[in-house]
Amino acid sequence: MKVFSVVILVFFLTILTNVAIDLIGGDTLFEALTTLLKTFNIIRAGEYVMLLFLVFIIIGNQIFEYLKNKNQQKT
Repeated sequence: MKVFSVVILVFFLTILTNVAIDLIGGDTLFEALTTLLKTFNIIRAGEYVMLLFLVFIIIGNQIFEYLKNKNQQKT
């Protein structure tokens, strides 16, 4: 659960950073949010697969570390 909350926190911080950079650059809030939504239209299927793969690596690593720590506590 900690990993999920950290991933969500990083996601929101990334969104806030992108919007803040657009606002500092002189765009209105509507233009900044529109620019943010355009990025999801540009991403193709292969990039979505790579993002899912990255998430699975993160989750798999946490499961592996949990099982490793559990086995070390038994011995």
